[in-house]
Amino acid sequence: MKLNKLMSVVLGLALIQLIFTQPAFARSRANKKADTASTETYNPDRDVASTGGSKFWVGPALDSAVTDNVSTPALSMLITLNDKMAIQAYAGVYGVNPFLFAVGGDFKYTLVGDVTKGLHIGGGVGLGEVGGNIQGNIGGININAGGSAFFVNINGLVGIHFQIVDNVLVNLDSGATVSISNGNTNFALAGHPAFGASILYHI
Repeated sequence: MKLNKLMSVVLGLALIQLIFTQPAFARSRANKKADTASTETYNPDRDVASTGGSKFWVGPALDSAVTDNVSTPALSMLITLNDKMAIQAYAGVYGVNPFLFAVGGDFKYTLVGDVTKGLHIGGGVGLGEVGGNIQGNIGGININAGGSAFFVNINGLVGIHFQIVDNVLVNLDSGATVSISNGNTNFALAGHPAFGASILYHI
């Protein structure tokens, strides 16, 4: 009999403890989940560009150190990686018969300012086929109309970039270019006629 009463008391105390501790445990788990969600929602490392939202800029470019065409603009896209680094790609088609084209890209690092305004350095590579019905210039090697040549350009650059109005970015580049074409190698300083100008719109 005494044993039964003792067991009843123990079970009663255990039940009371369970009733009062369960809500506190539930609140603790809820708070932990809320803290985790808050941490995952805000992560400053995910902010890769000071421009906010889209990281892409698109427009025409006259960077002949990459495209090897000083008269016909290439289509260019600049992708901002963070507030200091960007990649600018170029592509152009200048003839169909023969097929004349150029593709390439530059990596740009901002020394002063950010990706929307400042002073940058970088380098890149371009390749393609020029000549035919256009006048080409491969790092100082002139290609006459009627001829064509495959080229590879490797360039280093320094330049500035700024916005003339909201969402319109101008890049001006100059530097040095090593060009390889038809077995010839040439080195040229300031190998960016028209200052490698590009005018890009933020999309």
